[in-house]
Amino acid sequence: MLSIIIFGGTGDLARKKLFRSLYNLYSKNILPPNVKIIGFARRDLNTESYRQFVSDELIGDFELRSEFLQTFYYFQGDLGTESSYHDLKTFLSELDDQYGVCASKLFYLSIRPELYDGVFDLLKKTQLLNTCTSDSTAWSRLLIEKPFGTNFEHAKFLDTKLSTVASEDQIFRIDHYLAKEALENILVFRFKNEIFRNAWNASFVSRIKIHMYETRGIDGRGEFYDEVGALRDVGQNHALQMLALILMNEPENFDGVHIRKNREDVLKTLTPAVCNEQNFERAQYVGYEDIITKSSSQTETFFKITLNTSMSQWNNVPFIIESGKKMAHDDTSIHVEFIDGSKIVFEISPIPRITFSFHVKESGYDYKTASRDLAFSYQENNMLVLDAYEKILYQAIAGDVTSFVTTHEVLEQWRIIDTILQQWTDLPLRKY
Repeated sequence: MLSIIIFGGTGDLARKKLFRSLYNLYSKNILPPNVKIIGFARRDLNTESYRQFVSDELIGDFELRSEFLQTFYYFQGDLGTESSYHDLKTFLSELDDQYGVCASKLFYLSIRPELYDGVFDLLKKTQLLNTCTSDSTAWSRLLIEKPFGTNFEHAKFLDTKLSTVASEDQIFRIDHYLAKEALENILVFRFKNEIFRNAWNASFVSRIKIHMYETRGIDGRGEFYDEVGALRDVGQNHALQMLALILMNEPENFDGVHIRKNREDVLKTLTPAVCNEQNFERAQYVGYEDIITKSSSQTETFFKITLNTSMSQWNNVPFIIESGKKMAHDDTSIHVEFIDGSKIVFEISPIPRITFSFHVKESGYDYKTASRDLAFSYQENNMLVLDAYEKILYQAIAGDVTSFVTTHEVLEQWRIIDTILQQWTDLPLRKY
């Protein structure tokens, strides 16, 4: 038996992602029998009204939805009040008593990152994760959204506090990009196709570029975004994880333990290039200051950074990461450019696809060459692309750590980003 407790059970993430992902898992009979899903939030609701709240976010077969909604319960409480945690613990125990078994517990912190500090304190104080001490088969796990910390020291502080709440094997730090099908496919493409295996190094590759472009702006995130900026928002996590997957050595086994260790090994070797306007760029889109009503904001909505590695096989190959909002098109992709001008592009979104651009001879009397593409697309091959949050929930329930980030990865990512933030303050903030 399993109980899933969503802290922030009425928030945007729960509404936009978690309810639908859980419904998809339920409709496929993947969730355990007698699963219970408990929303924990301050809003004045009860279980009946909460089920209607959840229903408003779902589509599909009426009977199946009605059945699924019966798995939901609501617990009204305050994340910052100790008594709410004690009462929640009692509530969960009463649910267990109804079925005569202590259910495994999956606690999902779908809350603002600035609340982590206080929540960790109260989780420790109330021992909420330790509700099944008499049942050795039941487990408790804690899912935590990014960003984890605001810099290296803050992340280390939070991690030290978190280690008093749960053991490392109980902690699942989310970077939902790692659960995207197109990103997972990188390792298979690299290590299961011999034609590319031996060409994945500085002898053949001239540079690697990562694009994370969005046409939308800050979309109501003004107050939060202005304190964070693009580099912390996506550079510290998604972009560096993508780069780690592209550079990492072949794992001994394709399991979460070995894949995460090899990602971590890459991150330890990364350092920023010389900080100048050729290697780094900060920019802010026109109109940003009007949205946040702050005329002197120095927050970047676009960045370009260049990184190097001490890995010998990648000697002198630059790694360039660019990300921006209000761009001309949506594009999250990784470009591996070869010395001979050919290129492999891993498109993560909006259309998951792998494209290999290579040279051919044009028809004619002499040897004029042209570039042509070979492409693999999930859609064109009628392959279902699972939502990343559906896979995250599935893996967390199964105890599969592949799509989750270790504490060492988090700290290495902050080490890299902190160095850049300290060095690039003298660079101009251009407009675009």
